[in-house]
This record gives sequence, structure tokens and C-alpha cells, in this order.
Amino acid sequence: MNSRRRLFAWTATTIAAATALAFAGLAEQYPAPEVRLHPGVVWLASNGIGHLTLLDGTSEEVAASVKVADPGTKLGAVQQGSTGYAVNRGAGTVTRIDGATLIAGAAATPLPGAENALTIVPAADAVYALNASKGVLTRTDPATLAPIGQLQSLPQHTQDIAVQGNALWAMDPSTGAPTRYAGGSRTPARHKGTPRVAKLTDGPVLVDQDRRVAELLDPDSGNPLKSVTIDAGVHDEIAIAGSTDRVLVSIGARGLVLSCGYAEGQCTPVEVDKGELGPAVVAAGHAFVPDYGRGRVLIIDLATAGLVHEAEIFGGKRNFELISRDGYVFFNDPDTDQAGVVDINGRVKPIPKYDPAKQTGNDPQVPDDQKKDQEQQRPDPVPDPNNPNRRDDPSRPGEQRVPPATGFPDGGGITARDVSIEVRPGTRLGVGEEAEFTVRVKDNAVASARWTFGDDTTGTGTTVRHQWDRTGTYQVSVSAVTVSGRRAPVATVAMTVSSSPSGVTLNISSISVQPPTPLTGQPVNFSAAVEGQPERWEWTVSGPGGTTPSGEKDFQQAFTSPGPYVATLRVFRGEIVDEERQTFTVALPQTGVQCGDRITQSALLTGHLQCGSGTGVTIGGNDVVLDLGGFTISAGTGVVVDGVSGAVIRNGDIESDPTTGVVLTNTNGAQIIDITTISGMQGTDAANTQLTRVTTSQAGGALITTTFRRSSVTMSGGGFIIDTFTCTESSSCVFDGAALDAVWITCDLDLNSSLTVLGGTMEVGDVRCRSVVLSNLVQGTMNTLAAQTATITDSTITATAGNGLLLAAASVTILRNNFSGGWHGLQVRDEPPFPGGFLQSGSISGNSFSNHGGVGLFINTLNHRPGNVLIDSNTLTSNGHDSDSQVFDKGGNRVNDGLRLYLPFGSDIRLSNNISDNNNQFGIWVGPNPGGVASASGNQASGNPQGCHQISCS
Repeated sequence: MNSRRRLFAWTATTIAAATALAFAGLAEQYPAPEVRLHPGVVWLASNGIGHLTLLDGTSEEVAASVKVADPGTKLGAVQQGSTGYAVNRGAGTVTRIDGATLIAGAAATPLPGAENALTIVPAADAVYALNASKGVLTRTDPATLAPIGQLQSLPQHTQDIAVQGNALWAMDPSTGAPTRYAGGSRTPARHKGTPRVAKLTDGPVLVDQDRRVAELLDPDSGNPLKSVTIDAGVHDEIAIAGSTDRVLVSIGARGLVLSCGYAEGQCTPVEVDKGELGPAVVAAGHAFVPDYGRGRVLIIDLATAGLVHEAEIFGGKRNFELISRDGYVFFNDPDTDQAGVVDINGRVKPIPKYDPAKQTGNDPQVPDDQKKDQEQQRPDPVPDPNNPNRRDDPSRPGEQRVPPATGFPDGGGITARDVSIEVRPGTRLGVGEEAEFTVRVKDNAVASARWTFGDDTTGTGTTVRHQWDRTGTYQVSVSAVTVSGRRAPVATVAMTVSSSPSGVTLNISSISVQPPTPLTGQPVNFSAAVEGQPERWEWTVSGPGGTTPSGEKDFQQAFTSPGPYVATLRVFRGEIVDEERQTFTVALPQTGVQCGDRITQSALLTGHLQCGSGTGVTIGGNDVVLDLGGFTISAGTGVVVDGVSGAVIRNGDIESDPTTGVVLTNTNGAQIIDITTISGMQGTDAANTQLTRVTTSQAGGALITTTFRRSSVTMSGGGFIIDTFTCTESSSCVFDGAALDAVWITCDLDLNSSLTVLGGTMEVGDVRCRSVVLSNLVQGTMNTLAAQTATITDSTITATAGNGLLLAAASVTILRNNFSGGWHGLQVRDEPPFPGGFLQSGSISGNSFSNHGGVGLFINTLNHRPGNVLIDSNTLTSNGHDSDSQVFDKGGNRVNDGLRLYLPFGSDIRLSNNISDNNNQFGIWVGPNPGGVASASGNQASGNPQGCHQISCS
């Protein structure tokens, strides 16, 4: 039961003393198993009490607090998914807190001898442990923290670390050269120059102050992919934060924050007060810049490059942490109880992590003369039910799994009505089915809890799981202690366990929220794919606008409040229950859009736009949704998307005169959904573009073109009626389940462009691309296909009249297709339009060639000797019966056979297990010279008047 969430990839980068180990802002990239926490929670260090504290950005409260060290210990909080890691830098140890149970394990020492030098960094597949002072690192298992593989060398005294997927990047402070670590290997980046002054951040992004340039590096090779010039020289003290589309540079001494977009190729300066500025974090299109000298946060609108708020946090100088997670921005002072959230409007919500007046560590504060008595009353070590030989000693935090629920003052105002148990999926289960229990205490954060399950077993933790192996009714009880040391009254819930119906399964495989990023006021459709037959559906959708329930299988709801929401579905059948969650964000749309507008926030059309020959609308902000609302934009160019990521155009029509409906330039992740356009499209440097149910058509017989350069695009569903489709300059173009109707499809023949068509239909005159893959076509019709490599599998290829498919390629894979109609099914020629493209290798196997007027399969390569090609297990039936057929070999002879191979002597073609029946002349003909094939075996022919030529057939 996964909680799907959108992640923000911005992080702070420095690991200097003032912000040591502030890596909790790193985007989570390794989900902990069995995670049940919802998005928007973050682990923070509480040094005063020796705890890691879990803050909930949605409810704006402390969700949990777990003791990991003695009070006053300097801690760092690192997070991987929902699992927290408490880094005791002084001791060189790290303690893992399970994200599902909130139980702390024993302290681990991943790098012996790293006292006062340990740094912990999570990546997608491991947790890295670094000792920069000695110049070593190791990969560790995220669950056990045991080292994986051997120690590796690290640039000594590095302070610049970046993470991208599985890889960790570290910069050598003496040379400015980055090094990549992944899967146990160490690879110095092949990077131009050796800057004297440089910084590295996530992306990975290298800021070279010698050359005054910021570069987005290739995550595999370290070569620069994109760059932007920055106004920051070698004498500037800077703090940076990076992503794949932008780098933010804080220059405190000059009172500047530079917002530098790769697409724009320049930096926009934002003037702020001079001071001690740290690296920015990003959320909701805004940069949040910590001002340590004044204890505040500067909030910058990235769309307008303007300072919009100065949020006062601490009211004076403070070295604090600033963390962006799941759209929430958290602040934290590890040395005090002060923490909280700040939003884009400058609203500051303090969330005290503990009560400093009442608690130090895990014990309530008491006068000195009473401490001795209290020590004498300390409870005996607590047995561990999972290990009878181990006893957790509450006085030894390094060994303590959960603080015991005894030895604390009574509730002090907490009543039985204030304590509740949250049960998922419900209070009725089948034998062997698992339930999750969470204790809640009104207006109090829970530090520890002890459970009994009515079957002589116990458990500890604020959230636990349990299952029963026999039917019955069980009383589950919990005794909880709050972070302030108060013991809450015992709460109880009854669980009914019965036999599950035999053979009955119930599983929610996915939840659909459409549209995936709705606007306020826009109807949102909720549905789910469920395996099994639910008897009851129970939906709840919770977020800033409250909670909406529904008992329908599918339902629709509009939201008036923007922000993050969670859709939860529970389905029931008898005693079986399943649950799934899906997160989504409701955006606030801009209205009143006019012709020629450049929009930087999501917008909803409320009427048609008639824009003449100019541009309709330009999208100039990241993650902007332009919802046409079912209306039409009529313009010379309908919609332009320029230099942004995550743009969405949906739900309407675009009419363009003469040819261009949508233009994408320097974009990443653009989506075009449910759009009908009477025009073509243009994409340049448009990465990860997705077209879903898009239809292009021609108006008044006008010829239109669609071109993608240096782009990657997938077109799912929809229909494309165009004159010329161009996929060029190392582009990747995929049609998935679409209806494609084009005169020409052309790609680079000498560069690495590719065309892939999966499913759907394809009616095209000529295709010319370096790499072509056609698979599972319901109906395919082509005249000519020229490629370096050509793959056609599991498709129906039909010629309605005249020639069939003429193929020229160096390497072919033609498998399990049905060819029919026309004068020939497939003719392979040695006249490709590019050098070295003559048939050299491949397989033509398992195909059916039937009812072709001239020939089923024709290998017509007399001028060039084919290489290693297998022709195997094809069936060739009823071909060559059209007297008007215009298929001739290079000798001028009419061809009316099942299979004809017109080859030079010594060709390396192997012919086996083919069946040729009822063709007009020959079943299989090989010539004109003997020895045209390397081998022939198992071929059969019947009903062919002239049998087989220069080959044995049974």
C-alpha cells in the first residue's frame, strides 16, 4: 500500500559546521519498506533532549519524538523516505529510526575512527558514510547500516557533496574536479578545466567561479549538459542550490540572490539585504533563502524574480536549518525546541519540538535533591519480546529501543476521551491478515507506547502492526507517554478475527486522479483499478479544503482550496479489506487570459481566444497548467512553451494558421493532453514530452508538418494526420497506441535519432530513420522503409494496392508478422539512401506472407552480398496470382513466387523450416547462380507448379 508522492529535488549543499549534516532536505530517493507515513513529514534533530523529532507539515504538529542519545548531544538528522537517521558526529555513530514503526535501532559505526568527522548521505540504493578529514567513504545497507563492499578514497576535506539517483558526487577542493561514486565504483568526471574556486550541488551542478559559469553535469559521465553564465567570481563567498533547470546562488556580502535558468542562458539578480545568506530551498515556485545573521527567511517568487516576503523566524542571529520536503518548508534550530513551517505568503507557524521547561532527555525535570530518589525508583530493564535474552535498559539510550511507559507522572489533565487508537485497514480481519495500530493523544505528541494484543503478545512503538493466527475477538490495549513525560490513560479497541473466504482476493492496484494536477473549481474524477470484486467502496479525500467522503466506485469532486491532497480508498469484501493512497495537488488558476499573454502560473480559459496571426498564449513558468476549459485558441501560433519544465496544456482545441499549433523550446516534461489541433507542432530541445489523446488534422486540404529536434517525445492514443513528421538531430519519437497518417516520416540517417511505433495504426508513404521499431501494429501500411536498423514484430502489414513494403536496411529483425495484399509482402533491396546500409545481418522468421499479387518475400540484393541473415519458419501462401503484378527481379524477370532470393554467389543467408504452398510459380526460388545461400534445411513446398529452384524442398 504505497503512498505516492511528488518529490522536490532541491537541496542545500554546504556541510560546513554551521549547517553540518543538514541533509534532511535531500529529496527522498529510497523508499523504506512498509512506509505508511503520509507526505510532508520530516525528521529534525532536538539536541537538547537527545531526540529526533518528526514534524508533520500538514497538521503543523509534532508527529513523534524518539530518543537516540543523551541530552545535549550534537545530532544531525538525515532522512531516506520516511526512515530517519540520527547522526552522532562526535561519537562517529548513526542510529536508524524505522519509518513504519518509529523504533530506534542500536547505534552503528559505519566508519571506525570517524569521531567528529562522520557525514551520512542517502542515495537511491544505499546510505553513504563519509570521513572527509581522512578522505574515505563507504556504502552501507539502508536497513542495517552494514558496509557494502570496500572503502573508497574520497577527496580529502571536501565540503561539496551532491546526490543524483544511485550516485554520490564529491568535489576535490584543491582542483574543483568532481568524482562520481555509484555501485561500489569510483569515476573521476571527464570535466573541462580545473577551477581554483568551485562549488558542487545536486543535479549534479558545478559552479565554477574561475570561469563564472554554472554547469549541469551529465549524471553518468560528468560532462556538461547545460550551462549558464553567473556573476560570481573567485572572491565571492557563495551558497548554491541546484536542479536540472536552474541554479540559485546566494551572495550575502553583495546582498544578491541570483536565479539562473539554463533555458534563459542568464541570471536574474534579486537584491536583498546584505548578510549571512545560506543555500536556498524551493517549493511551490518560490525560493526560500535563509538569512542566518537576522534569523529570518527571504522568500523570492521565481516567476517574477522578486522578493515577496521577509519571514521573521528567530528575531536575531541564528544558525538554523531550512528544509524543503513535499512542498512544505521547515525550519529548525537543532540546539533548542524551536522549529516550524513557513509558507510562500510569509506565514510562520512555530511547532515546538518539546517543552524545555519540563523535560530534558527522556525524564521529567526534577530538583537535584530528588534525583537520587528517582534513580532508585527507575524500573528494571524491560524484556524484549523478540529476544528473551536481551533486556532494554532505559538508562542506556544507545541500547534502548523505545522509552518504557512506566516511571513517568500520571496524565496531568489527559483524559480517556483524549486517547484514541487508529486502526488500519479496520477492526475486522481474516486470520493471518495484518492490522496497523497508531496511538493518538489529543493536543500531545507521543514519545513511546506499549501494546498488548490479547493473545499473550506485546509490542512497543507509537505505530505497530499485528496479525492473529486463529479466529476470535481480541482486546488491543495501549499505554502511551507523551514527549512532555505525561502518561496517558490506557486505550482499548476490540478486534474481530474470522476465517477469510477461500480463494477470494482483493487488491487495489492503482488509483487514478484525473486530471492529475487539477485547478480549483475544476471537476476531478476519482477511480481505481481493483483486482477482485469489492462489496463496498470507501473513499476519503483530505487536504486544505477539508475531508470529502464517498461510497461510490467512481466519483467526481471539485475543490475550492489549493494545496496538497491525499485520496484514500478502502475496499471491502467479507472480512477482506485493502487500502491504497494517491497524493495530488490542486492548483490555483489564473483567469482572464488574453491573446499574447505570457503566463507563469496555472490558468483556466473561460472563453474562446481569437488572436489573429499572432501568438495565442506563452507558458513561461515551471509546472504551469493551461486548461483550455473546452474552448478554442485561434492564432498564428496557438501555444508557446519556452524554457520551462512540467508545463501542461489540456482540454480544448487549437486552430493555427498556417501550420503551428504548439511550439516547445528548451522544455522538460511538457504534457499535452486531450487537445485537438488543426495544425502541426514544433519541438526543439524538448525532453520527456508526453502527448496523450492529441489529435492533429488538416483544414481545407492544407499540408502541415510536425518536427522535433534534439527532443524525446511519446504520443499515446489520439490521431495524427500530417504531411511530414520529422524526428531529427538525435531525437527519440514514440507513438503508443496512436493512429498515424503521414506522407513522410523522416529522421537523421547519420545521427542517433529513432522512431518507435507501438500498437495502433500506421498509414505512411515513406519512413527514413536511422533506427525504426514497429511492434504490435493493428494495421500498418507503408511504401518504403529505409533505416540502419529496422525492427518489425507482431504486426499486421497490409498493402491495399500496388507495391507492398520496400525495405532497405543494414540490420533487420522481422518477426511474427502477418503480411497481406499488394504486389509483394516484403521486398528487401540493396539500394538504401545512406552508405554502408546494405543488408548485413538479422532475422526474418515466423512471418506469414499471403495473397500478394507478385511475391510474398523477396530478397533482391544481387549487387551486394548479404551478411549473416536467418530466414526461418515463415509461411508463404497463395502468392503471385495477379497477372498485372509489376514485381521484377534485376534481370527483368516477373516474379510470381512464394519466396524469391535474388543473390550474388557466396551470400551468408541461412534458409530453414519455411513452408511455401499454392503459389503461382515457384514455392522457393534461389538464383540466379548456384551457391546463393550458405545453408538450407527443413524447407517444405506443395501446390507450387514449378516447385523449388536450386534448393531442396520436401
